[in-house]
Amino acid sequence: REAPDRDLRRSMVDLRPEGVSSDCPRTHSYAETQGLQTIVWLRGEHDAATVDELSKLLAESIASTPSDVIVDLSGVEFMGAAPVGVLVRTRDFLQRRSRELVLRAPSRSAALILDVCGIGWIPAPPMPMAS
Repeated sequence: REAPDRDLRRSMVDLRPEGVSSDCPRTHSYAETQGLQTIVWLRGEHDAATVDELSKLLAESIASTPSDVIVDLSGVEFMGAAPVGVLVRTRDFLQRRSRELVLRAPSRSAALILDVCGIGWIPAPPMPMAS
């Protein structure tokens, strides 16, 4: 059972551009599973220096659950074109497997680059009401 996950991670790591690999202290990203959804939270600055971390995080999220993947962009302070390329390749990868990548609640900076690149996103969902 481990082999398919390993193969999936290996093919997802190929989503990053060649020669790009760097740990960047300006960013903090993590993933969590909430019910049947996997949510990847991106925070800070995302550019060519962070695509390796982003690719690995998305690969691990995709391999860990059969659900669609939601990427929450509300905490993004800056986003360059390179991470957008990773998100597009991830979306294509998931679509070939009858799954979806949903870009949710982009910050002003993230919404600008997504709009320039012609990438669709959804606004933040309403917060659940306290009972």
